[in-house]
Amino acid sequence: MALPVISIITHDISYDRLKNREILSWDENISYRMKDRKLYRFLPLAAGYIIVFALFASSLYSTITPPHTGELTVKEFTNNFMHYADFYDVDLGNHKLLESGIWGTNSYDILNDHLPAHFLPPLFRFKLKDGIVQGVSFVVEVEDTDIRIVSHQDYMMLTSLSLADFGGFSIKSPERIDRFMMDIYQKSTKDFTYSNFGIALENKVETENLLNYTDYLFRDDKNKEIRYREEFSVLNTSELPSEEN
Repeated sequence: MALPVISIITHDISYDRLKNREILSWDENISYRMKDRKLYRFLPLAAGYIIVFALFASSLYSTITPPHTGELTVKEFTNNFMHYADFYDVDLGNHKLLESGIWGTNSYDILNDHLPAHFLPPLFRFKLKDGIVQGVSFVVEVEDTDIRIVSHQDYMMLTSLSLADFGGFSIKSPERIDRFMMDIYQKSTKDFTYSNFGIALENKVETENLLNYTDYLFRDDKNKEIRYREEFSVLNTSELPSEEN
């Protein structure tokens, strides 16, 4: 059965309008609303989101939270130290902090025999009371070298994190820890004090004829002797987060 010519023309016009996303006359002033009243359809999706979030939070908790909190022995402190070194991918070279609190090597490296002392990990000194760590400190001294003096900011950061109390884990913990580390990095070659998160930090720096470039220092004048001395300490104050100095 043949279609009238007018029908063919109108169908063709309507088709062109639809292709151009125009509203046809019979669709004007018409709207549709679809509402699914079967709420159980959304339960699997909601459960999936909850499971993913729980897995993410659990993973974040296990990586950010140190193995030990509260009062720490030397062994527990070193466990925390190496935990954070692994988590933040800090390059300790061929060295690792042993459970006794002294530095060991993973394997013999001939370069260690030729590195200047200030390129090696600092010797930790522990302040103990009844076997519990009350504080950790180290001293770095350099005299008359043409090799740049690199900041010990990584050791400052790891030592501080290992003793700090961030008041339990929360979704904001990574941000709080990042701000805490940034404060240390920005001041690592200068005198500073810091009191927060249950610890008190103090860094004392003495220099002669050295130029400071934020995280390292250079000899100012080759004809003059240089001197660099840094004493860094962290004390466990066992206080809730207070204020920064």
